[in-house]
Amino acid sequence: MNRAIANTVTFAGIVWGFAFGLSVALHLPARVGIRFRFDGTPERYGTALEAGLALLLLPAVALLVNLLFVLLPRLDAKAAQQSKVLDLIRVATTLLVVVVQFAAAQAMQAQRFDLRLVMIALGVFLIVIGNLMPKIPPNRFAGVRLPYTYASRQAWWAANRAGGWLLVILGALLVLSAAVLPQSAALYALLAVPIVSTAGLVRLTLLAKREWQRNPERQPLG
Repeated sequence: MNRAIANTVTFAGIVWGFAFGLSVALHLPARVGIRFRFDGTPERYGTALEAGLALLLLPAVALLVNLLFVLLPRLDAKAAQQSKVLDLIRVATTLLVVVVQFAAAQAMQAQRFDLRLVMIALGVFLIVIGNLMPKIPPNRFAGVRLPYTYASRQAWWAANRAGGWLLVILGALLVLSAAVLPQSAALYALLAVPIVSTAGLVRLTLLAKREWQRNPERQPLG
């Protein structure tokens, strides 16, 4: 991704996040739902100040993530070689935070949280990152980082191809579940993500180890 485009998108997203969060915070009622049950109804209420700070915390997190990704290539020459990958990741992360903030603001205003919008945003984010992973060359900053992938480029490519497919499948599952199922049922797809991710990490580790063992001429990342 072009650096100028990445900077423009992320800057606009962060500025919009702060402006939108402040605008919503100034018009919240004195008593606001800030934590919600699985069915979308409020579980705990707080003050407008507490809710407003929560909304402004999200763009602040996005700002810190962007600063980290911008500074990383300047601190390490190897990271500079992955600047396009890092730019795409920070753009996707910023947009995800924007959507989550919008969903949270809607929930505070309507006193009901619709998890499906967040699920769709998270699903698209995983699909984008999943499509990116098989194209990421060996490095120490992005991709499937395991001892075996550090020790063998063949293991690196195999693990990142498989990891990319895993993220795409998880993302598609979230998007499809949120689009066709009611929130009470779609929630189970979201709860399945950490379980599937853990099983997938075990599978990726075994795959990387097998490729590392098969390749007698190993080329470590260095």
